[in-house]
Amino acid sequence: MMDLREVKKEVESLANVEESLERLEECWLKPSSPFLQNLTEKDKEELNRKLAGLGRSFNGLKEGQRINEKLKHYARYLIGLKLTTLNGDKEKSVLITNRLLNDEFLNFQRTIAEINSFKEQVDGLHSSYQQVNEWLQNKLTLEESLEFMDQPHKLHLQAVLKTAEKQKAVIKKLGEQLVELTRQTRMRR
Repeated sequence: MMDLREVKKEVESLANVEESLERLEECWLKPSSPFLQNLTEKDKEELNRKLAGLGRSFNGLKEGQRINEKLKHYARYLIGLKLTTLNGDKEKSVLITNRLLNDEFLNFQRTIAEINSFKEQVDGLHSSYQQVNEWLQNKLTLEESLEFMDQPHKLHLQAVLKTAEKQKAVIKKLGEQLVELTRQTRMRR
């Protein structure tokens, strides 16, 4: 089992979801991009239809940063739980455990559901991203297509995809730590 300090470092290394999404928005499909100016009016309308739902999607995905913040809280609380367990403070251990399991904001089960939902949303964005890019590559000249694909937007999308994957791995490790520490607390009773 991974040490709590290692898990905390992993949590702290999660990319900022809001920043990654903002950078993706900034450099993916700006209306001022020269290669978009060369599209026909009909193609521009079709592109706008394809992009219409993504604005709301981006705003919803920015909630993924809240998950990162929750994971940081879990890591801190679990370190506190480990210390109270080692010190034999049963009351505080039970209080921390109850907070992690029953608190409205920190509810562990709810966070797992939020992580799964975030991952699904990120996968949906990735799918839309690929569809729009494939469509654009068919509409642009080779030169424009190369210029478009040379932009850093793919890196920002990959940062979001990687964060969603890491969140799933981190919550699993935090859950394992919670179970182990809860076991230790009960054994000391």
